[in-house]
Parts: sequence; C-alpha cells; structure tokens
Amino acid sequence: MMDANRRATDLAHGHTAQSRANRLRAEQVEVGLVMQEMLGTRAAAGYFCENHISINVATRVLTRPSQRRWRAPVNVASFEAAPVI
Repeated sequence: MMDANRRATDLAHGHTAQSRANRLRAEQVEVGLVMQEMLGTRAAAGYFCENHISINVATRVLTRPSQRRWRAPVNVASFEAAPVI
C-alpha cells in the first residue's frame, strides 16, 4: 500500500499511478524497439508479450514505425562500446 506522503507528493507534482504506468509502458515499448533493431522483430514481439504490451500496440509499433507519435533517439553505439560484465 502506498503511503499517504508519497501519494500527496505525487499528486502535487502531477504524478499519478496512471501516469507512472503510462511512462513504464512507453519505456517498455522503447526497449522493444531497440530489441527489434538489435535482435529482430521476433525477439521484440516476445518481449512485448512477456511484458503484457497489447497486441494492437505491439503490431503497430513493430510494423508501422511512421505512425509512432514520439521516439527518443537511441545511441546504439554506446551499447556496443560498453564493457562486458
């Protein structure tokens, strides 16, 4: 259960559970699109399925990128330059 102080802080800053959930979904879609670029559409579709992204959203973002509203630029080179742990 969320404590009252955190809820009041979130509301004062315009954050609600719904907006946090929307931000999480948007980040998951971005991760899926990076996966599509690096590992292919099948891997991205599997990721979307595992993370309960709706089939309508998954289909649209994987097959019609021109219909995306917004996409943060991803610097794939920074991933390639990262040391292997």
